Amino acid sequence: MEAFALVVRAWLRRIDDALTPYLRQLLRFLGLPYCYLYLVDWKQCRRSPVLVAMDQLYIFFVLRYFPDNYSNCRLYELPRREWAFYYGSSYHPFQRARLQRRVQPREYRIPFEDKEVCQQLCIGAGIRIAQSAGVLDPNLPVVPQLRALTASLEGVRLIGKPVLGAGGAGIFFIERSEGDICVYRNGALVDIRNFFIRERILVQHLVEQHTELSQLYSGSVNTIRILTLRDRNAEVHVLSAVLRCGIGGAAVDNWSAGGVAAGIDLESGTAMATAFDKRGIEFKQHPDTGVTFGGLLLPKWREVLDFAQQVQSAFPYHPMLGLDVAITATGPVIIEINTRPDFIFQEQTAGPLLKSPRVYRLFERENLLFNRTQLGLH
Repeated sequence: MEAFALVVRAWLRRIDDALTPYLRQLLRFLGLPYCYLYLVDWKQCRRSPVLVAMDQLYIFFVLRYFPDNYSNCRLYELPRREWAFYYGSSYHPFQRARLQRRVQPREYRIPFEDKEVCQQLCIGAGIRIAQSAGVLDPNLPVVPQLRALTASLEGVRLIGKPVLGAGGAGIFFIERSEGDICVYRNGALVDIRNFFIRERILVQHLVEQHTELSQLYSGSVNTIRILTLRDRNAEVHVLSAVLRCGIGGAAVDNWSAGGVAAGIDLESGTAMATAFDKRGIEFKQHPDTGVTFGGLLLPKWREVLDFAQQVQSAFPYHPMLGLDVAITATGPVIIEINTRPDFIFQEQTAGPLLKSPRVYRLFERENLLFNRTQLGLH
């Protein structure tokens, strides 16, 4: 009886996996008016509103995904024949179904999405990761925990992150100076008497980045998002890389939190000429420091690529990862590992994934293509 139940359960799971993308796509169809009205930056887009509506319908019905990349990838500036090279968001139904089936298995997400567990995984695998100072428990008084945690860390800058947080949300900074504990959130000093936490917090030593990246912007640790894929033959590929940096006094570099990002040429390790923010606004220079993005050479680039391959190789059970890597004077170090990196960010900044014949052939072999227009692109 138990064996029969397991068979039925497996069949129900297959049916659910087959139907879910279509049900989710139906829900996104209902969201098309929202996408048209609120996800298009009409100050940037000069295309006729009627043509924009037709474009978004084309993306939805022909390319088979929700057109939330239309504005920030500035597709309105490109001919339609170029749109097929864009894979679109990895969160959308048909992309998600393909990726989950092969390279983003659901059962292995939690070890990476929980920052505390991920820290332990990396240490166990011998992967260099930002040093942990400890964990804050929301069920215990926070101030005594902070005092104990920083007792031997006078003058050391620390960063606190919700273990299940994302996009830089909920982070804060800690520093002990002459016995006093200072906590900073959103750039402001917090009265420690009123400071509290609602979730488990991983506290790490704040990474000191390479001086060349501090010259670009010193207010945040400017990281590189590297998209990696381990194929069926156990060969690891670097698909795309993007330099992220904070602006306007922000202490985080997250694109979703207002930062800007520029694609990186994988061969040379130089930044591309144009950086973008989340809305698709273009920057040739950093808005605060005036440093030009185009031609900016990333330090220790070969080490960074080798490190990314080392990290992906250490976790064969999750064949695709988005690695947030900081570059220090002594080499690359992991800041975070993402199991479902959003491709819109990568494609907006470093260009469409399928434009590269190498990446296209890899996606084709791994059965990750999901619409007819993608067939025969190369």
